[in-house]
Amino acid sequence: MNINRPRLALYIGATDPNEPILTLLADYALEFLNRETHRYFGSPVERQEFLQGSGTHRLFLADAPIGDPVVKEFWQGAEEDTVTDFATRGRLLTRLEGKQWGRRYDYEITYTAGFHILPADVEQAVFDLVRWKYQALEGTTPGMVSEKLGDYSYTRGEVDGSGSSWVPQLNATINAYKRNPI
Repeated sequence: MNINRPRLALYIGATDPNEPILTLLADYALEFLNRETHRYFGSPVERQEFLQGSGTHRLFLADAPIGDPVVKEFWQGAEEDTVTDFATRGRLLTRLEGKQWGRRYDYEITYTAGFHILPADVEQAVFDLVRWKYQALEGTTPGMVSEKLGDYSYTRGEVDGSGSSWVPQLNATINAYKRNPI
């Protein structure tokens, strides 16, 4: 994640002693989003999965690959062949020409997962979480808001000083990317 965006929005200079805190908060925010959505939003990393054949023309990976995965087919532990007759769409590997992923076969899939650039809504969610936590650490976020007029008084908690308008957007982003864990 590019830490410059939250740093500039919070008016923190590049030589500010709080720079490591922002980086740490951004890492924690991204980890929170990974955990809540059951997806990986980090920098590209190599993954290796071992899947059993489904007997259908579809297999699902844990994460969407960047580029073409390498698929090796195994029969009773011995490598048979490298599979090339498949297409990738998101997390889905589809066998072509009516072929199937054999039920009695195991498949080793090696691919790169992650993002070179975060989707804009995920980056915004990270930014909002960093801003909220950083302001809370600096003491600029009011924990309670209250007012009193005669015998009437009202007290409520507030997420951040500008209101909680970003929370529904955060929830919408999480729900848009959320999937059941594999």
